Amino acid sequence: MRVLIVDDQPDFREAVRELLEGRGYVVVEAWDTAGALVAIEAFDADAALIDIRLHDESGYDAARALVEASPRLAVFLMSAGGTIGTDAVARACGARGFVPKQRLASIDLVSLSEAG
Repeated sequence: MRVLIVDDQPDFREAVRELLEGRGYVVVEAWDTAGALVAIEAFDADAALIDIRLHDESGYDAARALVEASPRLAVFLMSAGGTIGTDAVARACGARGFVPKQRLASIDLVSLSEAG
């Protein structure tokens, strides 16, 4: 599975990349919507993990843009704030769901993508 990580924090992107690559995922990173759009075109990702709070833009807007550009892409929003994101809010912008950053180590993106 090919995964795009969209987060404005380089240390977090690196940690998630290492976690996912250790599980056999192929990973590419972007720090904003523009970079994410370029990445999905070049990388042909299966799934995207997008932080709700990007530097000067909304992860919700990024999710909308990615879903519009690649409707088959399984987009998931993520945040460290436990009550900020919900599946309903995520779905309202075209994402398949919400994943707390604290649970990334225990998720199975393949199963989540297939369930969405």
